[in-house]
Amino acid sequence: MSIYSGARLKNESGRIKTEILQHVFSDDDTTSISKDEKTRLIVNYSTTRASKDEYNRKRGLTRLEKQVRAENLPKQTSTTGVTINT
Repeated sequence: MSIYSGARLKNESGRIKTEILQHVFSDDDTTSISKDEKTRLIVNYSTTRASKDEYNRKRGLTRLEKQVRAENLPKQTSTTGVTINT
């Protein structure tokens, strides 16, 4: 049996994504979805985790907006390691 820890849902197939989105989660609810005969994906929802993620997204956006106002953006680097001049 394969075990995935912290799998990214964007990397899953359309069938798996649809199955997850159709499930109605309540706080601390866990469901198991079969990927194939030997692999399953365990999905959990927590309002505490969702609140923390929302806070971190807002904090990151605030920092980025502050850098944009100060025109002090960090350099962007492509996946090949080449610096992109903006």
